[in-house]
Amino acid sequence: MQVNINEFTHTITSTFEARRIISLLYFGSNAFKVNNHKFSDYDFLLLLDKYKKSDLLKLRKILTRNMYKKVDINLNLIYLADLVKRGPRNFQIRSLRPDFYKYLENSIVLIGKNYFKENPIYFSKREMSEYIDFKIQEYYGRCDKLLLQGKSTCELKRKIKKYTKEMLRMLLIRECKLSISEINTKTYKQLYLIAINSKYITRSTALLIKSRRIGDIEKAMRALYVKYLELFDN
Repeated sequence: MQVNINEFTHTITSTFEARRIISLLYFGSNAFKVNNHKFSDYDFLLLLDKYKKSDLLKLRKILTRNMYKKVDINLNLIYLADLVKRGPRNFQIRSLRPDFYKYLENSIVLIGKNYFKENPIYFSKREMSEYIDFKIQEYYGRCDKLLLQGKSTCELKRKIKKYTKEMLRMLLIRECKLSISEINTKTYKQLYLIAINSKYITRSTALLIKSRRIGDIEKAMRALYVKYLELFDN
């Protein structure tokens, strides 16, 4: 099932006062039609002016409507007042850190303006590496956790493959072979080619990532992580 973006945008504008909405941003694979598939979720970020206790309840009512119940919508709610208080360089949504702020600078604007693009932040290579190291370790840990849980085979393969691909993408950013702004323009086929030419993975590892066998995907995930450790150590 797909989300009608215009309809979803209208629902947000009819739920909140216009003066409160700083931004409604749309991002991710479905937004940019790159690397998306039938399991891809819909990623949004709603930036409101300041906290009101009824906000989450209003959003919950939207997302539990019949038209959205069977769709994987990832709606992030943050407040400008909170963001300003912490400062952009301390940006965080759950485990998403300032490198994600950089990613949001390239989002599609559905309502308002892109606050992140209008207030960009800059990092040194060392700072960016630290954020990326955190993400690679997190994705690797997620794979380990999934392998130890009783997930269905289909779901397990899909999620481990997803996180392995994310590890690869983060590694390329860490090593300056890919910029955050290019995430939404490069297919995984292109990323495999960049990684192979940079000798971060072999062609056989790329084939293992594409495999339908859990054991093959796990083997590729481990090979990628070992390569990351070599680069980290240097």
